[in-house]
Amino acid sequence: MGHYATVWDQKEASEIIKDWNGVDQVLLRNPHGASAKISLHGGQVISWRNEQGEELLFTSNKAIFKPPKSMRGGIQICYPQV
Repeated sequence: MGHYATVWDQKEASEIIKDWNGVDQVLLRNPHGASAKISLHGGQVISWRNEQGEELLFTSNKAIFKPPKSMRGGIQICYPQV
């Protein structure tokens, strides 16, 4: 597997946005067009798009994204407890 280094403006690579319920999300983008969206409510990856813009994560259209309810769908980010 080959490795390559790319230099890009990291300020442009991440952005804090709000969803339709006012929940903060982090939008990450790479210079080739891939992106990920992480909800700060529950710390879940809720979108991952490849360089062609195709969504790679399934999230049900019945998923609830409104606090205080837990979010259903996406990938939960879990950190080990010490």
